[in-house]
Amino acid sequence: MEEKLVSVILPAYNSAKYIEYTLKSLQNQTYKNIEIIVINDCSQDNTIEIVKKIAEKDSRIKIYENKKNQGLAYTTNKGIKLSSGEYIVQADHDDLSLQNRIEVCYKYLEINKETAGVSGRVKHIDSKTLTPLTKDERDAVVKSDYEEVNCEAVWGGIISNPTIMYRKSITENIPECYNVTYRVSADMDFFEKTLSHGAKWVCLDNILIEYRRHRSNTSRILVKEKVVEKQKVLKETLKRFMPEVSKEEVELHVKLACRLDTFNKNEQKNIQAWFIKLIEHNKKNNFFNHEKWLKVLAVNYRYACALSNIYTPFQGYKMFHSIQELIPYLAKDKKYFYEWQKRFFRALSWKIEGKK
Repeated sequence: MEEKLVSVILPAYNSAKYIEYTLKSLQNQTYKNIEIIVINDCSQDNTIEIVKKIAEKDSRIKIYENKKNQGLAYTTNKGIKLSSGEYIVQADHDDLSLQNRIEVCYKYLEINKETAGVSGRVKHIDSKTLTPLTKDERDAVVKSDYEEVNCEAVWGGIISNPTIMYRKSITENIPECYNVTYRVSADMDFFEKTLSHGAKWVCLDNILIEYRRHRSNTSRILVKEKVVEKQKVLKETLKRFMPEVSKEEVELHVKLACRLDTFNKNEQKNIQAWFIKLIEHNKKNNFFNHEKWLKVLAVNYRYACALSNIYTPFQGYKMFHSIQELIPYLAKDKKYFYEWQKRFFRALSWKIEGKK
């Protein structure tokens, strides 16, 4: 059977430090029928020279340049329009793809025709790592199915943009896939658009890329912008699930989902009422598989309880088992409180760092 063309979109801006290693990880894929669309967004270093040198020996690499710096969302949209493949793979200029990343996703999508796209796990690496793991030896293993992905979207989503592969056909009815007004959360907005059009995504348990974490990561620099943009997308997602919702409820939900703040005493009371309303609304409307919805709610309620416990000792513990329907999905021991509190302080440190 003839292998279908897969288009890899690789936006590049001041990428000289890592672009060679990123490209090598894509060139060495076990799935060979690919085109690598590199779009230079007016880099001020020698990114384009490095790419051109590599492209001389690999005709699969196609180079384009923006006339002026346009940003990641615009450049990604351009890559989608330029792509010729039936499938599209996203790639960040500083990440490393495992050798069978594309093969694993391709085989899964070819078998599961109803699935629009897949995401996967990442392994975090530092600035010194230049060679990826050889590959994740397993065939595709689903970690979160469509129902779970859709449930998670109400809380910000679990699809990892640097790992995705999807059918180009899902972009045909979306005029602007990545919103150019968003600097950080255009990917989250893209996923919401596709979900609202009925696209089915799944998350695989397979490691697909090695994600490079460093101080120049956009998500770490633009923390404030990320929260503002995430709020806008979450409001749209919540309204899709629950059209009739008050402004106060939207604000509380967004604060819960963004996970960067604690809650005052009045908010702590409203949190319990809000989660009960979310449970009852789904019971009545069958928007999600109810058991999976309860599992997702339990994770987020555990987080809310943990943050309520930071500045109001024991309040979170009182809240923890106050909603009967969530009790079967909540862990019984206290270690989860400490885990969520640790996550909060880590996120808060990024927030402070981003303001500098």
